[in-house]
Amino acid sequence: MSGEFIRCQPMIQPLSPRAILEDGIAARAFPGAVCHLSRRDEILCHEAAGSLGYDALFDVPATRETIYDLASVTKIYTLTAALCMLRDAKIALETSIHAFYPVFDAEITLEHLMAHASGISFPIQALEKVAANEWIERIAAEPRADAPGNSVLYSCTNLFLLARVAESVAGVSLDEIIETRILNPLGLQNTSFAPSDLDNVAPTEFYEGGVWRGVVHDEAARSWRVQTGTCAGNAGIFAPAAEVARFAQIWSHNEGGILHPDDITRAFTTRYAENEYWRGLGFQLDAPFYMSDQAPRGTAGHLGFTGPSLVLNPQSGHVAVVLNNRVHPTRNGPNRLPFQRQISAWMFGGDEEA
Repeated sequence: MSGEFIRCQPMIQPLSPRAILEDGIAARAFPGAVCHLSRRDEILCHEAAGSLGYDALFDVPATRETIYDLASVTKIYTLTAALCMLRDAKIALETSIHAFYPVFDAEITLEHLMAHASGISFPIQALEKVAANEWIERIAAEPRADAPGNSVLYSCTNLFLLARVAESVAGVSLDEIIETRILNPLGLQNTSFAPSDLDNVAPTEFYEGGVWRGVVHDEAARSWRVQTGTCAGNAGIFAPAAEVARFAQIWSHNEGGILHPDDITRAFTTRYAENEYWRGLGFQLDAPFYMSDQAPRGTAGHLGFTGPSLVLNPQSGHVAVVLNNRVHPTRNGPNRLPFQRQISAWMFGGDEEA
């Protein structure tokens, strides 16, 4: 050795998922959160941080069992239920919605609904005060924003319509399909449409007269449940992080054989251009703004308005579930996605600054 002194650069360790959650809480992006990270059957991290809310009423620590409003992550449950029903009935995804509801044009297929490529942009929330038995005709009467298959126009209306098709095929409500085909086989006992133990449920947004807690935050889904007693399909499920992760294993490595492998493959290989990324069946694909730049190609995910996110990669078997109530006490808080992105990067083995 020459005796020359070599100064080594210190290794910068990526923040732990818990530290990332705590940073989000400090930024007031959300009052509390739970993350569950796994790879196939191995749990990489299951952490809770923060509290249910900011004021004294909700100054209770969030735990790994805290139940959150899944908002639009519900759409993946609806997609799963619909695929089960359609395969049972041997109905192809190229089938037109016109076959079930003749008020719609024949050009809109079931695949178009699943991929938000129907050309429908009409927001279902506009029907909040409309009688439920008028919703389908009102949607059909609205002009389309684009031709079916031409572009992705994300709209809750697409999955609402898909849910009604699944009910038409099955002859029972979406609630019953999800319960019998997904929740019961996987043993998801704390996933529900209306949780009864409100002390364990994170509140969402304040409104004049109170705060939404254990009642779905989405206006359309809330109106539909009040009127019909069932799930609208675009939102409405409540669950703890571990049970969302268990559900996601259906998609990451075909847990329980609930879906046909061909349907899983088609969901991830169907690709409609959506801005700088892609839309498969239900899932967004390769969207680094919340999946991170570390995510390998083929990573899929979905966000929810109230704060939840689901990211998974079917090749590696990774699943990241981050649940929070970022709309509490108001929807106008700081962006929570930088923290989600950092957690995804940690799971996929990299480090990413906010």
